[in-house]
Amino acid sequence: MRDYKGALWRSVALMVLCLTSLGGTAMAGGVELHPVFGVPTPPIDLPYDHSHTMTLLWILLGSGLVALFYAIWDGVRVKSMLPLAIVTSTTLLVITEVFVDVMGCVFYPISHEHTLITILGRQTNYIVLGWLQASAFILLAYKLMEKGLSTKALWLVFIGGALFNFALEETFLNLFTPYVYYGNQPLILLSRFPLWWGFCTFGALFTTGALAYRFRQQMRGWTAFLMLLATPMVFGGFYGFAALPAFIVINGNYSWVVTQAGGLLTILMAFSAVALAIRLLLDRDPFDLRAGRPTTG
Repeated sequence: MRDYKGALWRSVALMVLCLTSLGGTAMAGGVELHPVFGVPTPPIDLPYDHSHTMTLLWILLGSGLVALFYAIWDGVRVKSMLPLAIVTSTTLLVITEVFVDVMGCVFYPISHEHTLITILGRQTNYIVLGWLQASAFILLAYKLMEKGLSTKALWLVFIGGALFNFALEETFLNLFTPYVYYGNQPLILLSRFPLWWGFCTFGALFTTGALAYRFRQQMRGWTAFLMLLATPMVFGGFYGFAALPAFIVINGNYSWVVTQAGGLLTILMAFSAVALAIRLLLDRDPFDLRAGRPTTG
C-alpha cells in the first residue's frame, strides 16, 4: 500500500522548494514605508482607465453569468435553491475583499465618478462586481463533491484552481492593470501577481463549496440563502487564518528570505485549512487520496 500521506507532503515540500528558487522577483527590503504609520503607502496617483476596467469587468461577468444560468437550470432540475444561493452569495464578497485588500496591500485606482463602495476609506470601482465569476468554482467544487469524487481529485481541483488563478491574474494585470499589488509582496514569480493569493482565494472558495455540501440537507427552500452570510464569512475567516504570515511581511520591510518564508507559510496554512475542511465538512481523511464517498448531511 502506498504511503499517500507521505506522498502528499513530499509533493508540498517539492513545491515549496521550487517556489523558493523562483521567488526572486519579489520586492523585499526596499519598500518605502509611511513615515507615521510604518506601513506601505498605496499608489494613490495610479491613473484610472475606465475602458480597461469595464472590458475586464465584462470578461469576468461573462463567466459569472454562465454560472448564474447554470445554477438556475440545475436548481430547477434538482428542485433546490442552493445553487442559485451559492452564485448570488459571491456578490457580497465585494465587502469582504476591502478588508483583505487593506491588509494584503491591493489598490484600485480611484475614480470618484465610478466608485461602487467606500469602506475603510478605500474607494472601490466596479471591477469588484467580477466576483460573480468566483461562483463558478464554488459550484464546480460543490457538484464534484456531490458526485463523490476521490479526495485526490478534490485536492487537484483546489491546486489547479490556484494555479489557474495565477495565470489568469498575471495576464489581466499585464493587459489591463485594473488594480495593483504593492508593498513587500512575496512570491511574485513572473511580474505582478503574488502566487500566495491564489491559494488563499481558491482555498476559501473550495471551503465554501464544502460548507454548502455539508449542510445541503438543512439549507432547503429559502434557508439556502443563508449562503449570503456564509460565503463572505468563510472568505474572511480563511484569509484571517491562512494569510496572516503574508500580511505581516507585506506590511513591513523584511529581507528577501523572511518575505518569501511568509508567503510559503501562508500557502502551507492554506493547505492546512483545506485539509481541515475535508476532515470536518466532508468527513474524510484528507490524506487518504483514494477516498471518494459522499458525506452524510
